[in-house]
Amino acid sequence: MNDLIASLRRGEHTGENRCWPCTVLNTVLVAVFAFVCLRRGHRKLAFTSALGGAMAIAFRGYVVPGTPRFAPQLAARLPVDVFDHEDESTRIEFESSEPQVKQEESADGLIEPSSEDVPDGDEIVTALLEAGVVVPEGEEFVLDSAFRDRWQDEMRQLGHRDVEELASVAAEVTPSSISTDTYDGWTKSYVVLSPENGESTTLPRPIAIAELAAVRALESDLEDPFLRLVSARPIRTFLDRCPLCEGSLTTTQAACCGEVTPVGSKPREKLVCPSCNIRLFTFEPAEPE
Repeated sequence: MNDLIASLRRGEHTGENRCWPCTVLNTVLVAVFAFVCLRRGHRKLAFTSALGGAMAIAFRGYVVPGTPRFAPQLAARLPVDVFDHEDESTRIEFESSEPQVKQEESADGLIEPSSEDVPDGDEIVTALLEAGVVVPEGEEFVLDSAFRDRWQDEMRQLGHRDVEELASVAAEVTPSSISTDTYDGWTKSYVVLSPENGESTTLPRPIAIAELAAVRALESDLEDPFLRLVSARPIRTFLDRCPLCEGSLTTTQAACCGEVTPVGSKPREKLVCPSCNIRLFTFEPAEPE
């Protein structure tokens, strides 16, 4: 029996890789179909479809064929942010008085990585190593334990603040050429950073908490305020606790609704909080050797 269940289970779409929006969508479709059958007097068909659909969703992740292929396009057209499937930051362009949120492939932070003034990754890592914020451990880098403690303390303090208060903190640590504001979606709130060119970056509240806390924790380590800003995003990769619930995070390659993966490619690794259903970082794919 266990062998049969194992043969039916699709690990890439279940367990920690389960896409909950896909699960909810398929559950609703199965329930609607069963309800229609029941209303028309087809009780056996209603029971069979409900049971079979529930088993398919449990063991395979979905029941509607092709869900992983069509769900991203479907979710991308939804005008509401019911689930956390956008990248961890998005762009906003203001037309008249209504903001329009647009998906972006890049994972920006307090300071846009593509800016000409931003040091490259090697320069930022070197500065963090020299400051003792990051230390080598074997072939990898880890955060210094004292800095991690300060960072977590700052996240706890900022975690109790609403998005308007976070925007005020962002105004204190960002250049005067960047104005700060807030944007409330249906289920999430964002800190909006608007440079003089008019294109704005939006940070969901948990990411704003993580990065602003990193900037504040770096004050005793890095003298340059701009270097503290550009270091916040790479430091975010070292998160091990959720800025909101302080629960453990997990790394997954699950392809969620709203994420389009090219044919032949694997979904990018993501740092997520399973409890809050939020994505805290999306890692760029490794360069081929």
